[in-house]
Amino acid sequence: MMLQYLMDDNIDPFYVKQLRRKNRDLVVWAIGEPNAPEKETLDPEILTWCEINNFILNTGMSIRIKTNQI
Repeated sequence: MMLQYLMDDNIDPFYVKQLRRKNRDLVVWAIGEPNAPEKETLDPEILTWCEINNFILNTGMSIRIKTNQI
């Protein structure tokens, strides 16, 4: 199965273009593009869309865990 990526609004369109340019066989869509969820679509709907269409959602958000130093 080919990996397919959906980039959300937090991803700069520059990265979407570069991923497509570097690997033309890679499936990279962005929210708001034709056939992808529309902008302002709620997160639960986007996740459902990804599950139904076999896409991996890339939000571009990182999680930082704060740890106490001993």
